[in-house]
Amino acid sequence: MKPDLIETRQLCRLRSLRVQRAEARRDEAKAAADAALAAVIARREVIAAQRARLQDLDRSLAEELAATQPRWAVLAKTEREWLTDQLARLEYALLGEERKLEQAQARMREATLELARAREREQVVREMAADAVRERLRTREARAESELEDRSWRAGA
Repeated sequence: MKPDLIETRQLCRLRSLRVQRAEARRDEAKAAADAALAAVIARREVIAAQRARLQDLDRSLAEELAATQPRWAVLAKTEREWLTDQLARLEYALLGEERKLEQAQARMREATLELARAREREQVVREMAADAVRERLRTREARAESELEDRSWRAGA
């Protein structure tokens, strides 16, 4: 049994709402993935700056402070250890942020697939609605032709 025109219109509306919800979920997932990507990029920039500070310290010790190195050796060693520790902490934090990025991208892919499925279902229902409209028009046309034939048969009799 084919659904009638009212049922198909209600079904179209329902599918349209599901597509809207799927679009909203995909948009939220995309925003989360974009934020995670921005965090990863920012963390990488901080790591690059930290590495540059460490290289600057090493260069200073090798070039500018070489003559006075014995005097500042303890302080330089402490500073280097602190910079190295901070770099390790930043790199560890980067791993966590990269994991979050991967998860956010996976959620975005899932939401995109869900949206595609919802749109496909909506299209099927729209085609059903169009078929129902065409069927209704054919029924009306057949009824009108039948009535016209009855009138002409009656008029001829």
